[in-house]
Formats: sequence, structure tokens, C-alpha cells
Amino acid sequence: MLRKLLALAIGLPGLLFFAQGAGLFTATDSLMNNDPTWAVIGVVLAIIGLVLWPRGRS
Repeated sequence: MLRKLLALAIGLPGLLFFAQGAGLFTATDSLMNNDPTWAVIGVVLAIIGLVLWPRGRS
């Protein structure tokens, strides 16, 4: 259970970072919008979240 929470806590913000960095989510004026650095950081965080997600029964 703790591992799932940690994976979500890292992976979901990663998806948000990617969306803002790629210019997909521009509801607010942010320094992250259309910045490829944040898109890369978001992808890395999302991958870490996937790696931490428990496999099989836990």
C-alpha cells in the first residue's frame, strides 16, 4: 500500500510536469509552460512512478 502511494505521489506530478512542459496544459501562466526541461523532468518522474508501482499481489 505504501509503495502504491509513493508511486502515485511521484508519478502523477510527473505527468502534470510533462503536460505543462510540452505546452499541453496552459490553463495558467507558469514558467513551466512550453519549457522542454520540465517535459523531460516529468517523463523521468513518471517512469520512476511506474518502476515503483508494485507488481503482482502485494
